[in-house]
Order: sequence, then C-alpha cells, then structure tokens
Amino acid sequence: MKKAIVIGPSGSGKTTFAQMLHNATGLPLYHLDNIWWNADKTHISRSEFDLKLNDLLSLDSWIIDGDYSRTYEVRIAACDTVFFLDFDINICMQGLNQRLGKHRQDMP
Repeated sequence: MKKAIVIGPSGSGKTTFAQMLHNATGLPLYHLDNIWWNADKTHISRSEFDLKLNDLLSLDSWIIDGDYSRTYEVRIAACDTVFFLDFDINICMQGLNQRLGKHRQDMP
C-alpha cells in the first residue's frame, strides 16, 4: 500500500483512523478539510481545490482523509487502497457529538 484514501460519513472516525494508519505506515497524511477550508472559515474555490488535490495525487505515496464525494472518481483511480468506514448513523452521531468544541488537527 502506497496510496490510500479514507472515506465515509461525517463522524465515522475517518481522521482518527487515518492518523492511526499514518502512525503505523509512516505514509504522509493529508486532510482534505485542511485544503478546502481557510482559517477564517471560508473555503477556496472548487477549481483551486481540484488543482491542489491533483498535486497531492501526483505524489509517490499518501493517505488522503476526507469524504468530498465529488472527488471520489479521481481519488479512487489514483489510489491502490480504499478504506470505507461504514458505520450506523447512531455511531456517526456519537462521533460528531464527541468532537463538538474540540480542536481538530484536520481543520484549520
């Protein structure tokens, strides 16, 4: 495994899983939320996001964390491994509630 994506609904644990995968493999980890969002809670344009994503996809190895379903096709074509976190809605809601008010490393 050299290129992996971690996808799934909000609150499913994508970022936590991706961090653990990074720790276990040493592969560089990129959070799509860090690309999309600015520190002032605005976001970049879709075209700028797509350019930055394409730059990441051209690297030799990576773990990319984030759902961003409109980019599935290009990310799945570029990766060799897909981790899909498919948990019950109640589990995801618990995950969302647990992170309320906490600092997130995957967000600016």
